This record gives sequence, structure tokens and C-alpha cells, in this order.
Amino acid sequence: VSLEGFGNFGQFKGGTEVCPKCSLSTILFGGSVVYHLLDGVPLDPWLSFGVGYRTTKVTFDGIQSYQYGGLEPVRIAMGMDRYVIPQVGLGLYADLSFGEFSKREPGPFRDDRVGAVHTFFSFGIRGVLSPFASF
Repeated sequence: VSLEGFGNFGQFKGGTEVCPKCSLSTILFGGSVVYHLLDGVPLDPWLSFGVGYRTTKVTFDGIQSYQYGGLEPVRIAMGMDRYVIPQVGLGLYADLSFGEFSKREPGPFRDDRVGAVHTFFSFGIRGVLSPFASF
């Protein structure tokens, strides 16, 4: 078991026929508790549970933009890392997070009667730095 800090950046561009210049960018950062299924070996499968804070910016037609932000109390992730040397690794991951945007600017997605609950799923490649690791 270990603790980790994480960061995640996502960007979506292109829009649709209705809004061809629409885009979205999002940043998530936080911390997790990680369970390593095979500890101390170069091929490291893992599972993690954590919390984070997400900020998201939505831009319409390249002109009008709105900023949203809030706590993500649930982030579940899994993956596998390959360590080239004991302290440096590269791996694949997938994560699912749930949260609520508590900071919301007035705009088309604002409704004061309800919270702005959201879910994000992401997957990709990650770099790992473990300064105290050894095999």
C-alpha cells in the first residue's frame, strides 16, 4: 500500500454541427491510496481510491466561456506500470471519478435549484516516479 499525488488534464475540441467551435478543458488533481497487487517487481498492477478537485472551462463558439470547479470525493483507478529502473516507470491506467461542481458561473449549464453533478472516465499512459522504491 502506498500514497500518491496525481494530476490529470483533458481537452476536447471540435464541437458539433450546432456549435463547431465549442471546446472544453479540464484539470483534476488530488491524492490516492494505492494497493499494489504484486509489490516489489518490475511489472506492477495496482488499484487506487482517492479524492480530488476538478476545474473545467467550457468555451462556446471560441468567444464565450464559463468556469466550473468542485470536489471529486470518489476517484477509482486501476492500471499496470512497468519499471525500467526501480525508481522510474511507465504504465497504462483507467479511472472513473464522480463529483459536483460547487463553483459555477452563470451560464447555459447553471441551475440554482440543483447541484452540477458530473462523472469523468479517462484512460491513458502515465509516468511514475518512486524515489524510495527498490526491487
